[in-house]
Amino acid sequence: VGSLNFKVVRANALDDTPIPVDLTSVPALVLWMPSMGHGSSSTTVEKVDTGSYRAKNVFFIMPGEWELKFQVKDGNTVQDETVVTLIF
Repeated sequence: VGSLNFKVVRANALDDTPIPVDLTSVPALVLWMPSMGHGSSSTTVEKVDTGSYRAKNVFFIMPGEWELKFQVKDGNTVQDETVVTLIF
């Protein structure tokens, strides 16, 4: 099964080094292919440690440009989102 480990951090005020941050809820990861107008299978995310998360069921079903949408939600409402673009 495809998986992706990621961390949520904030910058240390003294020297900008990363400090792990726990979110109030487990974030979501949406895999989206903008050129095709669709995504991949739904992922599941679990907390592994302070600020560390693992997404499971991560599959890029075809080559091309993909957006990894890391989302913080309140129910179904996206409160915050960071998008990372990858090209395969």
